[in-house]
Amino acid sequence: MRQNRAFTLIELLVVIAIIAILAAILFPVFAQAKQSAKAAASLSNAKQITLGEIMYSADYDDMNMLDVAWTTGSDPVWFGSAGSEHSPWGRQIQPYMKNNDLLTDPLATPNVALAGWPTELRRQYWPQYGYNASTMCPTMYTGVYTKAPKSVTSFAEPAGTVAFASKFASNENTFGETSAGYYYGNGTIISAHMVNLPYCDSPVWYNDGICFFGASWGTNSYIASMLGNKKPVCCFGYDEKTMAWYEPGTDLSKDFTNHDISPTDQANAPGAARFWHGMGIGDVNGDGRPDVITRSGYYEGPKDPRTGPWKFVPANLGPDCAQMYAYDVNGDGNPDVVSSSAHNIGVWWYEQRKGPNGPEFTQHLIDDSFSQSHSLVMADINGDGVMDFVTGKRFWAHGPTGDVNPDAPCVLYWFELKRNRGKVEWIRHEIDNDSGVGTQFTVVDVNKDGLLDVVTSNKKGVHVFVQQRAKKR
Repeated sequence: MRQNRAFTLIELLVVIAIIAILAAILFPVFAQAKQSAKAAASLSNAKQITLGEIMYSADYDDMNMLDVAWTTGSDPVWFGSAGSEHSPWGRQIQPYMKNNDLLTDPLATPNVALAGWPTELRRQYWPQYGYNASTMCPTMYTGVYTKAPKSVTSFAEPAGTVAFASKFASNENTFGETSAGYYYGNGTIISAHMVNLPYCDSPVWYNDGICFFGASWGTNSYIASMLGNKKPVCCFGYDEKTMAWYEPGTDLSKDFTNHDISPTDQANAPGAARFWHGMGIGDVNGDGRPDVITRSGYYEGPKDPRTGPWKFVPANLGPDCAQMYAYDVNGDGNPDVVSSSAHNIGVWWYEQRKGPNGPEFTQHLIDDSFSQSHSLVMADINGDGVMDFVTGKRFWAHGPTGDVNPDAPCVLYWFELKRNRGKVEWIRHEIDNDSGVGTQFTVVDVNKDGLLDVVTSNKKGVHVFVQQRAKKR
């Protein structure tokens, strides 16, 4: 008699185990393949959007599109009233793409639905790709803010110029940023609709590649060592009334710890105003601890900088300026202050002397041959053990008519400090005459040859100046 054979329990368990092992191996492969497919689709969308922008420019005399165009009633009202509607780039480009789905990034989390907003408009007004408006269509200030789209054929390296990119967050539906979106327009560098690229007028580097582009308004922000361990921290005002410094933790994606410098119940603390110009960190009183310098005086750093408020010492350190440095210029043992005019004319050092009521500072002019020296860096350029400094002219800080001599050559200089029997001489050396500075730049040994180089960026572009010295015969 023939017997029917069946799986034993052990055999069944072995089969199930084999299936489970195969699933554990293959499912991650499938997930990775799916993610790769999304990445390819995301890149394809960016390409299609760029092609749409190129077709747009062909209809508008080779000019790039505006990041936002204000209209007179043909577009939906957004943060405005009738007659002041705006059309963001995601809406302007539609006639050339005819596909709103291209504005949705497969790699991003879908934007949440908004009451009263059809899916079509939501994708146009909250695209998940960013337009590099600061490069393609920069905003100029000439008493009023105006858009200045560039010609498509004006870029020296079109293949290396980013036009559109995936944005820095997975979900950019930050509907709460009404003021930024309304005042500057959808798609600009400070709103939620712009690709997070460096705004070339003000890069400030922190540690190894982490970048801050506008922790506070104006130029009243600074990054320097505060704790004695050479680890840089951020220092700037908040609420337009309180000065503070911010300490990073081990996880740089988390909020920094706030440490107040000025009393929180004090209004209009020096350095805290929105468009304040003139700030630095250095040892002004010679006690070995970093102080926070402003043009109205300085905050004396306590033994533990995490305690506050800090004592403020009033001092007249000149008009609006850029970065401020504490350094014993004349070698008399008293730290002096070096600064430069941000939007006017003048580079100075302020000699510190002991006065009957505290320190007194006397202004000495270093140079008045160029304007808008909106940033300054002290460094020992020639390696003689004495600090020099680098500065230059910023190009069109507020547009073609916004500041003194806006169209003068954008010079870049280093000033060599010489001391001779108590007298001070600054020798000016030209680095370049068609680049200038932005609101910040850096002096660093780029090629590791032991010589300091200069890296600048502004509306003239990004430049690296490599120091070279003549070989000794």
